[in-house]
Amino acid sequence: MAWRKPTKRQSQRASARRRNRIKKNGGSHTKKEWDDLVIKFDNKCAYCGISGEETPLGHLTKDHIIEICMGGPDSIDNIMPLCNRCNIMKEMKRRNARRRRRSKKK
Repeated sequence: MAWRKPTKRQSQRASARRRNRIKKNGGSHTKKEWDDLVIKFDNKCAYCGISGEETPLGHLTKDHIIEICMGGPDSIDNIMPLCNRCNIMKEMKRRNARRRRRSKKK
């Protein structure tokens, strides 16, 4: 089956599920805490070290160390700044690992 862009309704459902997970898992952070964390990392990606201004998005993204879907909190202690590329690569590694675990069970 070929990949299709999600419909608006599917995107809304996914956003609602994520908001509910964040509520359930607890934790929160303010914009000031996020800004202080970015300053602590010298406005650079925690993985590759690229500057936030050099990224395609022009800023760093929030990455949860223990992911929300795995029960991680949305507190500043569980967040690190990553460039979009590193954040996507981390997600791809996680998905591939999940696929390998599933194939071993069969």
